[in-house]
Amino acid sequence: MRGFPFRGGVRGLAAAALTVVAAASFPGAAHADQSSFISQLNDRGVYYGGSDHLLDMIDYGQRVCHDLRAGRPVDELLNRIHQDGFTEYESVWIAVAASGEMCTDTWGRLQEFVGPRPRLNRAE
Repeated sequence: MRGFPFRGGVRGLAAAALTVVAAASFPGAAHADQSSFISQLNDRGVYYGGSDHLLDMIDYGQRVCHDLRAGRPVDELLNRIHQDGFTEYESVWIAVAASGEMCTDTWGRLQEFVGPRPRLNRAE
């Protein structure tokens, strides 16, 4: 299986997305639901075909949750989303929004994928 394009870059994008989401503190929020998932995608400019495909996108998000819960490696999941026609940017946001809004129990899987944030060594 071919790896996710720009794998190093996707980790950086995922780290940034997780930071944005954590700052908004939606993982585990009481309002987390399908509507919030769609709102996150809309807010991030993820194109899924508009209101005619709303239910299809919710189903897609639920499949992402299923894959995360089943232990599918995050890089393989992102690659599959990308192969389904989404950009790298959209792929990351679909996974982040699904985990953060519909299956918060999988949030740690995305954090593990990103790994620890590197510390910057600054000259003193």
